[in-house]
Amino acid sequence: MTWDWAGAQADFEKAIALEPGDARFQQRYALVLMALGRVPEAIAAGKKAIELDPLRSSPWGNLARYLTFTRDFPAAHEAIRRALEIGPEDPDWQMSLGLLQLVEGNAQDALATFRRSGLELVRLYGIALAAYTLKEPKASQQALDELIAKHAAEAAYQVADVYAWRGEKAPAFEWLERSYAQQEGGLTTIKYDPLVDSLRGDPRYKALLRKMKLEGDANAR
Repeated sequence: MTWDWAGAQADFEKAIALEPGDARFQQRYALVLMALGRVPEAIAAGKKAIELDPLRSSPWGNLARYLTFTRDFPAAHEAIRRALEIGPEDPDWQMSLGLLQLVEGNAQDALATFRRSGLELVRLYGIALAAYTLKEPKASQQALDELIAKHAAEAAYQVADVYAWRGEKAPAFEWLERSYAQQEGGLTTIKYDPLVDSLRGDPRYKALLRKMKLEGDANAR
């Protein structure tokens, strides 16, 4: 992964200029803008993707994540409802719903949502997060240990998420570095992932952004 954000942005802008009616380009452009911390522009691009192709679940699901970041919870719920109507079995949208419920303070609902996931990685990740919030540290740690044992090779970012949510900064940064080394796609959400809010004032967070060539872009809510 080259972290060439300027190049990616330019490529998508050219693609959109050539094919303005292609929802996929708008959707992927929104992902790049969110990674850069350009939230209003990303939301606008995400809504444009939906306007162009309202019957695909992924634009709705991605928009729900962006709106969760901005704490626009009613709009996020509406977007994730639409995503789940179109793709009810998609584990990505089940995860997005669970994270929305967790961030807005409904950890019990989040736990139930995560437990229903048909994807083990999502289920363990979510239980580790929600159980901690519900003051069940043993259940949280058990799920995290299993997540690490079974999915460390592809879910280092999710492990870091759990540690960050629990306020355990040292292991969170260790796993973020592992995610960077493994070139995981999840790491591209670091500027708008609400679960890592506890890390943002730490010099190690800024150092990681520099490595990812993201430090110079907006990172404000």
